[in-house]
Amino acid sequence: MSKFIGELIVKLVADDEAGLWELQQPFSYQSDVAGRTFTLPAGFRTDFCSVPRVVGVYDMLGDRARKSGAHHDGLYVSHEVPREMADQVLREMLLLDGVGHFEAEEFFLAVRVGGGSHWGPDPVAALTATGAMTLASHLAGGG
Repeated sequence: MSKFIGELIVKLVADDEAGLWELQQPFSYQSDVAGRTFTLPAGFRTDFCSVPRVVGVYDMLGDRARKSGAHHDGLYVSHEVPREMADQVLREMLLLDGVGHFEAEEFFLAVRVGGGSHWGPDPVAALTATGAMTLASHLAGGG
């Protein structure tokens, strides 16, 4: 059964328009869609669900589903699964995170259309650039 494991405990590290948050402890998600469990390490940095600050869109979808957004960010930088699977896992998580079916589908379609530019070719470089050294070190074989 799909479920979040543990609590999402974060600290604000960049108070700009998007906001950047750092996990203070590991946070996991068990996915039926992917058939596996994903774990974000303490120190991982996320902006949760990045939604354009367009009038109406942010009000409808922004600043919600932080658990889902954190894990989706992790999947986009780690490439633990293909992008399409990462987006399907997002939709699955959103439903557990209290988002309705219609809105979860809107999130899913938005990341399918606009998320490609955030799917980088080198997960270790992407993690290092965002300051998530713990996971970058792990992916590089150092931890």
